[in-house]
Amino acid sequence: MELGLKQFRLTETQKYPHVTFFYNGGYREPLDSSMENYHLIASDKIPSFADQPAMKAGEIRNKAVEFTRSGEYQYGLINFANADMVGHTGDFQATVHAVETIDAALNSNFKHD
Repeated sequence: MELGLKQFRLTETQKYPHVTFFYNGGYREPLDSSMENYHLIASDKIPSFADQPAMKAGEIRNKAVEFTRSGEYQYGLINFANADMVGHTGDFQATVHAVETIDAALNSNFKHD
């Protein structure tokens, strides 16, 4: 906050504490609510993340593009939860799909129209 950079934090339910509480050194609330926008995309409730390896990567990608293109923010912390969450299931093929989904999201996120 000392640098005065307006920022957004973006992830889905499974990794919300990682982009808020842990990133802020153990503080649950924004350190400066006028400079921080926390955005949570609700994870689907499914028996296994391997059943839906993309999780919410597409929605995270879309919201990241929206925030980035708004010109309002100088910094964005974006966490795609699916590689980690699907990887913990031990399903190799589902994990590959999760990583490929993130790769595609990042590729499309950083291309200019």
